[in-house]
Amino acid sequence: MAIIRETLNYPLVVHSLFDKQVLISLSDHFDLGLSFEYIDSGAVSKDKLLNIKNKYGYNMIIRDAQKDDLPGLLSLYEHLHQHDSSLPSHSELDKIWSDIINNPCIYCIIGEKEKVLISSCVLVIVPNLTRGARPYGLIENLVTHSNFRQKGHANAILQKAIKIARLSNCYKVMLLSNRKRYKAHSLYENAGFERESKYGFIAKIE
Repeated sequence: MAIIRETLNYPLVVHSLFDKQVLISLSDHFDLGLSFEYIDSGAVSKDKLLNIKNKYGYNMIIRDAQKDDLPGLLSLYEHLHQHDSSLPSHSELDKIWSDIINNPCIYCIIGEKEKVLISSCVLVIVPNLTRGARPYGLIENLVTHSNFRQKGHANAILQKAIKIARLSNCYKVMLLSNRKRYKAHSLYENAGFERESKYGFIAKIE
């Protein structure tokens, strides 16, 4: 029980009052001393979802990207694809960026340290008509600045994305990874993703 208490000694978010009562009973029975925060995910806005306290701090501020973050984010993306395709004009980039940050289903999550963007990912919440009409999440463009890797920052960003997906009532979150990036695979598994449950297929469009 000491391991459970150490692992869960932060406020837990629950999504129904019934769940809260059940977990309080379990906590009292096993003397875990847990605390709970009830959040009605259906009434929580995009801004509030991103501002919910994250368990994984790692001395890094995690927040939603803002309009003036574009130059820093583009600089950070150089650590994702060193030989990426050429970008369009500044005016077209500004339009694309505006579409991203103003879309309520897209979360561009960034990690900032001393006003420098050091880690990021994009989470897309996709509306859905199956699985009880629950949406699902897609994660792309997970990147950490090469000077800040192996310090838990990417894990923190992933945990924030998973938390937002959970509070958005998603029934699953998915991502893809190059099959030869073994260190990245370990990161994803440590963050709670499974590699054996499904296969991923890609049709590249040139």
